[in-house]
Amino acid sequence: MKMRGFILWLVVGLSIGQGTVAVAEEEPVGIVLAVQGTVTMQPATMTPPVPLRQFDEIGRLSILESQPGSRCKLLYADDSLLTLGDNSRLEVVEQSYETGGDQRAFVAHLARGTVNLGPVAKQLFEHMTLPVLMSE
Repeated sequence: MKMRGFILWLVVGLSIGQGTVAVAEEEPVGIVLAVQGTVTMQPATMTPPVPLRQFDEIGRLSILESQPGSRCKLLYADDSLLTLGDNSRLEVVEQSYETGGDQRAFVAHLARGTVNLGPVAKQLFEHMTLPVLMSE
């Protein structure tokens, strides 16, 4: 009976340890430069959204959401500057960059609100498509 309890404890312990290692291995791709008001980030791990603070790290795939009257400014590893406007939701689908390389990718869905790309980002991205919402 004691052996069964030990084996169960060992399996649960290893399962928890593996999940923790997988999350810790994800390398951040950016940093929060400034936050005004309430802005949250939901990482790709589908954990609940967490409020962003200055100097928080941004993961590769994230959902960023700002409340009315709130905004944030992010700096990515490739020196791209992104400002998320108030009452906005940006779902980052793909973000990749290798230091020193000339290959980069950034694919995001702007569900609502506004996003402003800084001068470096505008030069780096050759093709950008933003959704246009029209009302009748």
